[in-house]
Amino acid sequence: MSAEGKGNVRYCGAWAIAKERHRCKEYFKSNIRSSDPGVRKKAKEAYAKKELLEQLIWSSGMAKEESKYQDTLNVTFSWTYEKGRLVHITDQMFEWSLELEQGRVNLLNNQSLATNKEDLVSITLARMLDNQQLKHKWKALFSQRENENCDESLCDADLIAQLYDDVITRYVKMGVGEFLRDFRRDYKLQKTEAHRKKVVEKKKKKDLISSKVTMTSIRSDSSTNLKESHIRLQAMITEQPLIFQSTVYSKDELQLLCKGYGLAFKRSESKARLSEKLTTKIQASGDVPNPAALRDATQPGSSGKTSIQFRNKLLNDHFSRMGFELLRYKIMETVFA
Repeated sequence: MSAEGKGNVRYCGAWAIAKERHRCKEYFKSNIRSSDPGVRKKAKEAYAKKELLEQLIWSSGMAKEESKYQDTLNVTFSWTYEKGRLVHITDQMFEWSLELEQGRVNLLNNQSLATNKEDLVSITLARMLDNQQLKHKWKALFSQRENENCDESLCDADLIAQLYDDVITRYVKMGVGEFLRDFRRDYKLQKTEAHRKKVVEKKKKKDLISSKVTMTSIRSDSSTNLKESHIRLQAMITEQPLIFQSTVYSKDELQLLCKGYGLAFKRSESKARLSEKLTTKIQASGDVPNPAALRDATQPGSSGKTSIQFRNKLLNDHFSRMGFELLRYKIMETVFA
């Protein structure tokens, strides 16, 4: 991890301690004069927790003088800690925060999100709270009072255990928010990139269609040997070398162009093979050798469509003359024959 990354971890650890310390302090101030004994007891516990957390805090001067990790203090001092409620943490607390952050990273990732889904936060928090090694090192950060001089409910060991749960919960929830923000940002970038690729592909297809030399324009060309259409075809394949292999041209259109350029072909030949022949021939020719084959030809596929329409019209006329009742009789007779 870089020095800046470690500095950010130190900052987050200090943030979690400062937030918990401030919460304890405010609870004590608001409830110490309560008429409810139970509330006053909790207020005293909050004050004792605040005092324990003081052991994890350094002043700015002490941080500069005592810290072994001076390169991690840059992020800390870039924020005006003295004017706010954030604090500097000791080196021991920083080392513990590094281990805490590593645990968070191990549990909060894309794989865990895909596996745990809506249970990601609860599962991550439960595993962090149950981390015995981390809990043991947390307890070692504190100097505890002698138990015989304190009320059983206010024993430092119990309060330290409660603080562990509170700090872990706060840090993990902060980490979840950061992870989800990064996830949404990365997903948006991926979505934007996919959209960009889709737009590029759509533009390429549009360019292919717009650059097509149509059969209609070729048939209407009045130049000698379709010279103008030939020049346009040459320019088209120079700009779009694979246009004949795309869906812009049908196989029937390629076969018709082959006839115009005097190329022999088999009807079973693929578009790729026809495209290869045509591209080579068009680039090598000065005009269209057999213009009549293109001028006199009908639009590919139009004759078949016309014959189908004519057949449908005949059938409709036939059924109309027979009448509905007669048609139904014939159908029933056929079914039960």
